[in-house]
Amino acid sequence: MKRLTAAIAFLCLCLGVSAQEDSISTGEHLDFFGVPIEGNITQFTTNLQPRFRLQKKKGDENYYIYKGPVCGHDMYLKAEYSRKSRTVYKVTVTPQYIDALAFLDSLTVMYGSPEEMEKGCRWMFPAGEVILYMVQGFDPVLIYLDLQGAVAFKEEK
Repeated sequence: MKRLTAAIAFLCLCLGVSAQEDSISTGEHLDFFGVPIEGNITQFTTNLQPRFRLQKKKGDENYYIYKGPVCGHDMYLKAEYSRKSRTVYKVTVTPQYIDALAFLDSLTVMYGSPEEMEKGCRWMFPAGEVILYMVQGFDPVLIYLDLQGAVAFKEEK
């Protein structure tokens, strides 16, 4: 029984890796509310406008801060980028004073049923993943991680 379970887990892992390789070769990028997480930080900022407003550039720390509507609430978001090519690889949304379960419901309507994790939920896509961390006593944190951007970030690190 243990061997069968291990074989199924290995098969699932192999399928996941091949799906990620396919998304890298086809040029797919993860979307952040209709805006692809692609290109350099300047292009990404242009694509976010006018819906999201640039609040602060932290070039020395490789991220920009924006503010705009996410799931019906004005929220701050941080777009992180690589040092050399300035490729955007991660967008983090930090809602404040929001009901975490209502936020999860809104995301479930958009992305379907999530995979449960110890401290939250995640949605896996060929182009990346969306993670919602919900730690008791803290505001939830929503992370969009683009697979191609993460590869570029890792190569430049």
